[in-house]
Amino acid sequence: MKRLITPLITGALALPAMAADPAPLPADFDYTAVTNHFIECLEGQIDGVYAPAVYKSDYTIAHDDVAAVTARIWEEWAKANNKFTVVDKKEQDLRRSLKPFPGNLVSYTIPTSLEPYFNEPNEPYKYDGPDAKMQYNIGTKGTPSGPMPMFILLHGSGPVSSEIANMKVVAAQGHDDPSIYFVPRIPNGIQNWYRWFFKSKQWVWEKVIRQAFLRSDIDSDRLYFMGVSEGAYGTQRLASFYADYLAGVGPMAGGEPLVNAPAENLRNIYFAIRTGQLDTTYGRSTLTAYADEYLNALQHSDPEGYAHNVTIVPGVGHNLGGDYRISHLLAERTRVTNPKHVRWENYAMDGRFRTGFYNLHVIERSESASADSDYERTYYEMDINGNNIDMKVSVARTVVDEWLTQYTATLPIRIHKTYTPATQGRFRIYLSDKLVELGKEVVLTVNGRELFRGVLQPNLADMVNSCAEYYDPERVYAASIDVDLASMTGSGLTSGFDEISIGVSDTDAPVSYYTLQGIRLFGSPVTPGIYIERRGSASRKVVIR
Repeated sequence: MKRLITPLITGALALPAMAADPAPLPADFDYTAVTNHFIECLEGQIDGVYAPAVYKSDYTIAHDDVAAVTARIWEEWAKANNKFTVVDKKEQDLRRSLKPFPGNLVSYTIPTSLEPYFNEPNEPYKYDGPDAKMQYNIGTKGTPSGPMPMFILLHGSGPVSSEIANMKVVAAQGHDDPSIYFVPRIPNGIQNWYRWFFKSKQWVWEKVIRQAFLRSDIDSDRLYFMGVSEGAYGTQRLASFYADYLAGVGPMAGGEPLVNAPAENLRNIYFAIRTGQLDTTYGRSTLTAYADEYLNALQHSDPEGYAHNVTIVPGVGHNLGGDYRISHLLAERTRVTNPKHVRWENYAMDGRFRTGFYNLHVIERSESASADSDYERTYYEMDINGNNIDMKVSVARTVVDEWLTQYTATLPIRIHKTYTPATQGRFRIYLSDKLVELGKEVVLTVNGRELFRGVLQPNLADMVNSCAEYYDPERVYAASIDVDLASMTGSGLTSGFDEISIGVSDTDAPVSYYTLQGIRLFGSPVTPGIYIERRGSASRKVVIR
């Protein structure tokens, strides 16, 4: 018997992210630890924004069992939310028993630490009171019939009482029955506080979305933001930030600079906006017209995406002539839950970035630490064709071509962007049978270089972590591939050694051996064949003759 040892080739190939001792999920598996993990994740939102902890497990799942385990994971998520809300009484729940709109007036209590300027002692409008309360009206329109669409309607920046009265008019005008309306009242609505995108408001939106997705009377694929004036600005920002949860948005009497709301992110949702022709304050009509121009250009290069309806209403100003009918356009649209084509410019709102968007999860962003987050951001492009995944990751830089100065404001009007291939950053691509055929070979190419080729192994950790990340019944993913752009490697738990790279040898680490099918051997190989020897993070091929 002859033993030959060959070092493995470094570079684009990558070793599967094998668990220490992968084992099939037992039929009688106790999900209590999963439920408790979900509760731990939810507890993190009591005093801060939602940031789930990482769940670790060595259990793999047979392809035939993926659907059943996916359903069970969502069941445990619902159980954790119910225990967290009802039994422990640690959070206020989205009102469950609904009356006809304006329905119930209830509230969420927002942690003071998330309020604007909390850490700026010299800010003249710093909030020094107790936790803020965001009151909201929630109720139904029409006769409830199964799961209904929900419209989150954001008011303008006038006195709250008159703004809410106006929102009731807007809701009544909409031809969208049967439906549910959620109309919040901005807390602490003074001066620079009057914004719908601050971290404190993100805390509310993520709670509302999470709770809405657990309800049988709300259609999780028909969730929409709408808003008027300041509410339109908020709607446009939130559309680009939360596009993966939305079917469509309808800002009215607004016009947000696209630097603050990247239009690229709108590829898979419906964007409808109405602005008066004479609404020129802060460039609203100009910015709305430019959004139409920009979206037209995006759609020209990507005809299957960027559905939009931009209306400049002739002869009217900021009040749109009293006509706020836009919800009927949105109600026709349903969410694209697992698009095979994703465009995501990962931007910050109030200094906070999303860590996930559709099936992508960011571990480390690609722009430099010193980058101006308003003008330099990581941009992800994902295209799936069959089982081939093509990713492009760039650093996008925004250049302002035209500015508008009015009153005390200077606003970027027209922009263009440059893209440089990213050379750093890490991210994860979650996958399920809704995106690829997991039982077949998956090929991943990043920035033109093949980084992964293999049959992915469904596993419990990916299911739990994706459920906690997205809290979405359509995005409980069974497998994933991790990509490190600095080393240009990709790895995922596979059913065999399809991709291999050498790492740094640790002479003190124990040696283990695997077949090319990924089966771990007990002891050293003795039967003629090809094996993989692994010591620490280093691997090499062993040939027994």
